[in-house]
Amino acid sequence: MQYYLLITTQLMKTTLNQRKERRLAILLKRLNRQLRQGRKPQGLSMQRLIGKVKALIQTVDVNLQQPRWKKMLATAALAGGLLMSGNVQAQPFAEMTNAGFDLPAVLNTDLGAPVLVDIDADGDQDMLLQYSDSNDENVISLFENVGTASQASFAAEEIGALGLVNTPESTGSLFTADIDNDGDWDLFAGILDSDGYLDPLLVYYENTGDAENPAFAPAQINPFGLNFQGLEIPTDLADIDNDGDEDLFVVEIEILDTTAEYRSKVILNSGTAEAPSFSGPSTEPADFSGEDHSLVQFADLDQDGDQDMLFYDYDAMSMYYRVNEGSAGANEFADRVLLFEAGDDSGFAGVGDLDGDGDQDLMYSITDTSTDPETNYFSYIENIATPVSVEEAMFASGLEILPNPTEGILRIETDELLNEIQLFDLQGRLLLAQ
Repeated sequence: MQYYLLITTQLMKTTLNQRKERRLAILLKRLNRQLRQGRKPQGLSMQRLIGKVKALIQTVDVNLQQPRWKKMLATAALAGGLLMSGNVQAQPFAEMTNAGFDLPAVLNTDLGAPVLVDIDADGDQDMLLQYSDSNDENVISLFENVGTASQASFAAEEIGALGLVNTPESTGSLFTADIDNDGDWDLFAGILDSDGYLDPLLVYYENTGDAENPAFAPAQINPFGLNFQGLEIPTDLADIDNDGDEDLFVVEIEILDTTAEYRSKVILNSGTAEAPSFSGPSTEPADFSGEDHSLVQFADLDQDGDQDMLFYDYDAMSMYYRVNEGSAGANEFADRVLLFEAGDDSGFAGVGDLDGDGDQDLMYSITDTSTDPETNYFSYIENIATPVSVEEAMFASGLEILPNPTEGILRIETDELLNEIQLFDLQGRLLLAQ
């Protein structure tokens, strides 16, 4: 019996690995075809495809030195930066400071939810902000980055820009995703309808423009078949199961006699990347290790192709992050690490590279309750992880690129015939094609 089980397990493993090999070959051919057609590696759909290839390479049992694989990997590795080793995985963050970046020092608003996103595809991080103004009107405004990718400088606030109008009822989370896989950023707000009933709402603003010229359609409420089971407030969208579409995260609030309990849950996308569906029930993700979280967000903080976690803990009144030490679709979140003690502040972060060094920095809108009246201001937490400088980077495809990264001469050695070399900077901008 033991012998039989051993053989069955090996056969199952072989069959699964064969499926992975076939899938990897299909994805690499698709990636190379799109690169030859001029698709930019920094595009949303291309980044998603590259992420899938990276995840498969880490798990498939195959000899990538074979000519078949070397040929397919060569173009992808060079043009897509596919196998290049970039940044260290441990993510030290600097102390919180006043944001600067030509943002107003004091905000005459209630607490806002900032979002960092390259909304106009010009290579730098712009900022969207949701807040309640002095007239208790709920506003979404734009701070356009008129600086550069490495030296952010935000223009004056534009209220109602890009067709965005006030959100209904109370403020909450604000987040972006390419929910329809058309190559531009759509916008979402997770809020609580407090007009007589505590009803959770997902407000959806479809980007009907394009990546360079965004324009947002009127708000849609609870789209894509959403049917909240209780007091579940949307906090973020992320492809947590690595199936190519965005899943919806919510915080479930259970009102008790004298307090409340908060649990993070996920509504998996049962549709597709182009036609999402959130008609299913919310569940508690097993890979959260049984730890309760509140106001969960996701971002690839260490640039390793999987989703790391940022969250505000209501009980501890503090902001934390947890690095994903697994891989895309096989999440293993490390122990929580304290970012800062937030007090009563809500904990939604703007996540983006504000200084052009290739890692993810954090922006918060903070309320100082020690002043009278309360002071609201932007705060900045710089990601101070330094890129790995290696004398030589060896690649499974048979390529050698050294040193990587570099500020000087970059040498590429390979036995393969190279049709084209494209060089991109850390922001994905094309520097050289030869």
